[in-house]
Formats: sequence, C-alpha cells, structure tokens
Amino acid sequence: MSHKNRYIVVIVLTALLVLTNQGIIQYWLAQKKYDAKVINISGKQRMLSQRISGFIFDYSLTKDEKIYGTLKQDFQEWKSVHYALLEGNTERGIRKVGKGIENQLKPLNPYITKAEDWIEKLPYGVSSEELREVQVSQTFFLKEMDKGVRMLQDESDRKLRTIVRIEIALALLTLFVIFLEVLYVFRPITKNLLSRNQALEQSNKTLEEYAYIASHDLRTPVQNVINFAGLLKETMPDKMNEEEKEFLGYIELNAKKMEQTTRELLQFSTANRIEKENLDVNKLLDKVISEIKRKTKDADIKIEDVPTTIHADKILMSLLFTNLISNGIKYVPEGKKPEIRISGGREKEGVFFRIQDNGIGIPKEKYEEVFKMFKRLSPALKQQGTGIGLALCKRIVEGHGGSIALESKVNEGTEFRFFLPMV
Repeated sequence: MSHKNRYIVVIVLTALLVLTNQGIIQYWLAQKKYDAKVINISGKQRMLSQRISGFIFDYSLTKDEKIYGTLKQDFQEWKSVHYALLEGNTERGIRKVGKGIENQLKPLNPYITKAEDWIEKLPYGVSSEELREVQVSQTFFLKEMDKGVRMLQDESDRKLRTIVRIEIALALLTLFVIFLEVLYVFRPITKNLLSRNQALEQSNKTLEEYAYIASHDLRTPVQNVINFAGLLKETMPDKMNEEEKEFLGYIELNAKKMEQTTRELLQFSTANRIEKENLDVNKLLDKVISEIKRKTKDADIKIEDVPTTIHADKILMSLLFTNLISNGIKYVPEGKKPEIRISGGREKEGVFFRIQDNGIGIPKEKYEEVFKMFKRLSPALKQQGTGIGLALCKRIVEGHGGSIALESKVNEGTEFRFFLPMV
C-alpha cells in the first residue's frame, strides 16, 4: 500500500472512531434523559397511590364530595400513566418499557381494575373489612411499585456500565490507530523531513563556505585595482586627458563599490558564527558611534535610555548597530542634517532597541522587501548601498533568536526595532 493510501485509510479510521464515539455518547445521554423521565413518572405514581389511599379513608369518614372528585381525578391520572408505560404514548413522550419492567408492571393490572370498581361504589358505603382490604392491597401495590422503580434504576445503571466498557474499547482502538498513524504515516514523513533538513543544512553550509571563499578571495584583486587606480591618478595627472581621467574615476568608483560588496558578503557569510558574551551596551555604542562620526561628522546621534548589558556576539552587535545607524545617515535628502535617536528597554523575556532617523522613509509595501539581499531602499538617491546591510541585520538578529521590524513614514523617517532574548 502506498504512503498516500495508508494516510487515507488511517484518516478514515480515525474519523469513523470519532463519529462512533460521539454517536454512542449522544445515545447514552438521550437514554439517560429518558430513564430519568420514566423514574420520575414512577415516583409520581407512587405519590398518587399514597394520596388515593389517603383520600379513600378521608372520604369514608367525611363523605366530602370535593375529596371524592380529587380522588377520582388522581386515580385516572395514575391509571393513564400506568398504561402509558406498558403500551407507550407519543404524546407523553413515553415509549414501551423493556420486557423485565413490563413483567413487573402487568401483575398490577387486576388491582387497578379492582380499585376502579371499588372507587365507583365508594359513595354507596363501605364496611370496615373492605377498608382493611384496601389497605392491604395498597401496601402490596406500593411494594410492587418500589420494585419497578428499583428495576428502572438498575436498568439505567446497566446501560451506563455497558457504555463505559464500549468507550474503553473505543479508546484502546483509537490509541492503536494513533500508533499506526505514527508508525506508517508520520514517522516516514518525519524521517523524510529530517533527511531533507540535513541535505538543506549541508547545502547552506556549502553556499556559506562558497560565499566566504569568493568574497575573501575577491578582496585582494579588487583592492589592487583600487590601489593601481589611485597610483595612476597620482603619477600621471598631466599625461591623461579629461576623458581618460573620467574613465579612471569610474574604474576607481566601481572598484570601491565592489570592495564594499565583497566585504559585506564576507560579513554576511560569517554572521551565523555566534560567540555570545556579556556586553556593556553603552561602551559598544560609544565605539560604534565614534567610528561612524570619524567618517560622517555632521550627523546628530543621541543615545537615550538603553539596556545596560546584553548577552550577544560583540562583533555582530557592532555590525548590527553600525548598519542601522549608517542607513539612517545615508538615506537623508540633501541639505537635511541626519538625526539618529537610539533607545531601548527590557521586556519580560529579553531586551529591545529602537533606532530612529529623519530620513526619506520607506513605503509600507516595501517593509519586508528591504530585508532581502541586494534590495536597495531608493534607486533615486545618488548614494547607493550594496543591498546587503539590512539583510545582514536580519540575519544577525534572528541568529541570536530575536526578531526585527520597522515602522516608517515617507519623507519623515524610519524606526527600526529589534528584540533579543535574554539567553
């Protein structure tokens, strides 16, 4: 049997077991409700029987017509309920009782007929012997009724025990089906997923090694291009015409851009190598900001309240803050002074940081796109990044078990917020 067919069979079996279980439970609830109703009716019969006995003696002493009317009314009610139990009555919602209870109720029929005749002649006078006979009959009658009620209760309990046994059997069968499901359905799926995950991990590892080697080996020839271009500019400024100088400028610009790309690719390929330690956040930020201000002096960068310590990789955290702060400085319109605000706090399970800028902002539809590799924020700006920075930030944060998101308003600024767990 194929894997797909095994899966279908197990699912069908599980569904049948669930439906059967629900059906049995609903049946038992309905039966329990009916049994309770019949027991209540039998109890009412017993009460009516006692009332009838009392009314007979009261009437024999008082000859009160009102008592006699009530007596006859109670007797007719008692009689109709008795035959409803024996024969069934849809209007009363009573079905015919089982054979055992029927055998218990049928012997009472002669007493009912006799009592009916006796009540009819009650107004014409009765002797003390007849009253004693009624009392003896009534005592027997009540005993038989008590037997019937107990039989009803025993029958209800028997049904409950049967239902419990069936439910236990269904539970064991369900466990067996679950075992089959794990053995023949989920186990092969899990095994297949583990195999694919191992292959994927190996593939990712190979790609990371390739990216590391490629970016590392490219840096030397690219740096040589930059160095020789600079050397040409210094040694041959008078021997080149304007067009040649322009071409050399393009070579140097693109070589520098390629050098930056290879450097960031190298950072990205090694961003999963995390060595956590306890870091002083203020010292880390001071060092990062000092390095940024050495290259960009006109930026206004302020640190507000931030968590004092974090447990993270020092090099990667430096790269993270450097990229987020540099982005805020880089993507500011000409003539506008960059303003960066760094803040944060502690949450129940970790710490968070906010980096706010006053740059060009990011449209909402590009929130997810900016974290992808080689996706630039704005092609319209002259200053262009490599499109790796924010992808690197996302990889660093997620590598630490955290998450990163942003909120932005076009032409007003952007706020990056990232969370790091305590461990």
